[in-house]
Amino acid sequence: MAQIEALFEFLIHQGGYELFIPSDDNCQLTDATGTHPLNQVMSAREVAALIHEILPVSQRDAWSTGQRVELVQRTGAGEFRVTAEQSEEASWIRVARTPRNYIEHLAAMAREAGAEELLLAEGAPAFQRREGVTERLGNAPAMPDGMLAAFLRQEAPTPGEDGSPRRFLTSLACAGRARVTSLWGEAGPAAVFRLLPEEVSLPDDLPASFRELIHRRSGLVLVAAQPGQGLTTLLTALLCMVAAARVAHIVTIEDLVEIPVPAENALLTRCVLGTDGRRGEAIHAAMTLMPEVLFVDEIPDAATLWACLDAARAGILVIAGCHGVTVQAALGRLLALVGPETRAEVHERLGEALLGAVAQTLCRGKDGKRVAAREVLVVMPATSDAIRSGRLEEVADGIDAVGFSLHDALVRLVVEEKVSLAEAEGHAIDRRRFREEVSQRLKRVSGPIGAGP
Repeated sequence: MAQIEALFEFLIHQGGYELFIPSDDNCQLTDATGTHPLNQVMSAREVAALIHEILPVSQRDAWSTGQRVELVQRTGAGEFRVTAEQSEEASWIRVARTPRNYIEHLAAMAREAGAEELLLAEGAPAFQRREGVTERLGNAPAMPDGMLAAFLRQEAPTPGEDGSPRRFLTSLACAGRARVTSLWGEAGPAAVFRLLPEEVSLPDDLPASFRELIHRRSGLVLVAAQPGQGLTTLLTALLCMVAAARVAHIVTIEDLVEIPVPAENALLTRCVLGTDGRRGEAIHAAMTLMPEVLFVDEIPDAATLWACLDAARAGILVIAGCHGVTVQAALGRLLALVGPETRAEVHERLGEALLGAVAQTLCRGKDGKRVAAREVLVVMPATSDAIRSGRLEEVADGIDAVGFSLHDALVRLVVEEKVSLAEAEGHAIDRRRFREEVSQRLKRVSGPIGAGP
């Protein structure tokens, strides 16, 4: 198989997706820009020898009688589709990369470059997102027409050609597991491949008072972030912490099970939502399993919020994801999910159930890697009273008073020289106050000009 594997490697190296080898004529390479002659000719005997090397014995007879034969060949270079035919005048062989092989190669390039996402669109160059920055993927050519569409039709449970977004998991050779989000438009599909880590690192900057919440018997802990700010990764890290620290039955309600979690001491049941995504119903169903801990990947609607509050009241520790830059913003979004006629009751129930919250923002560090700035709330009696009364600004004041606000986290990152002043200021809520405090803190660190050690 050495010769055919060399052809596969040549096809990948040239950035092509199809190689046509006719007998006694120029070989042709097809890539995203068109079909190009290679100024290389193989004799009929050489083509026949190549075909005999590729085809299993069961298909050689069919080929020798003039039938067209096709097969998928899997090698160390990936998956290829091989088509061969002969007639009285000539014989030929066509070697084409499958859509999966083409995308696996791009994903492997992105993974090797340290990117977390691969971005593809029909007929457009490949891009990657590395440490939150979108950039071209090396010298990767434009996606051939139809290649991404063929992959999605083959891999996605439902391709989504009706214009609705689709999300699914897939495993890519040399790149590992990926979460694929696709959307079809007038020009064809586009897709983002989130290259999933095999494991997550546990956050080491959460205060001990917040870490202790994972041992509570019941209540609600919120984990907040904006899209693209590491919400799934942070939730998974907390799930790892709980699974390692508690002997308990843990049930998760997730859109997709993206990252594996070792369960050393716990019984871990991970439930994947159906296509309807009814988290509220799934939470009430999970409560029949009598878990000690319930993880919910997102609270997108009122039904899910009510179900989380019901579970917390029933004696379950609920850890749930939501969206928001700060804890106050996340609480405001949750309260906005319900109508005015039930908002007072939700205030009461949320004040009763909430144990704490963490809100994460990712900043670009001076070393090019992303650094987390986290705002942390550990609920005290005064906090519960403020939530019950709808005074969310007092919740923010309480976080600020103990030094766990987003503002404090950003100031620390600048003072510790992990993040530039301009980068941190771009994430600050009150930029003027932020600049003033950074200036004061830096003066205290450096001391008066001319002062000795």
